[in-house]
Amino acid sequence: ANISENKLKFTLRGFHYQTGKYAEAKTLTCVSGEIYDIVVDIRRNSPTFKKWISFKINPENRWSIHVPRGCSNAFFTLKNNTTIHYYSSNEYNSKFERGIRYNDTAFDFKWPRKPAIVSDKDRNHPNFR
Repeated sequence: ANISENKLKFTLRGFHYQTGKYAEAKTLTCVSGEIYDIVVDIRRNSPTFKKWISFKINPENRWSIHVPRGCSNAFFTLKNNTTIHYYSSNEYNSKFERGIRYNDTAFDFKWPRKPAIVSDKDRNHPNFR
């Protein structure tokens, strides 16, 4: 289980995933604030490969979303002091960690607005292949 605390609205986190035997599913809930979350299918043999879906999640709607193995998610905070609680089905292993840039042209991600805060790591993921 993990917690992501985000003090400022318009912070973007992700897209993160792991490969191989460390591939993981995640289930996440927004316990304070609000997020816009995108889940993208990166399973090459899937009929929904490179398709994505988005959700607004907050304590009021009480949604939790499940991100299956072979998919990745990113979230964008819509309010200050947003906290996400999530479970991962596998342990973290940095050697198997990968990412997709939030504005990768291989996808047509639609964000509510331009992110104000994106980590160097998330900004510099290579193009999706």
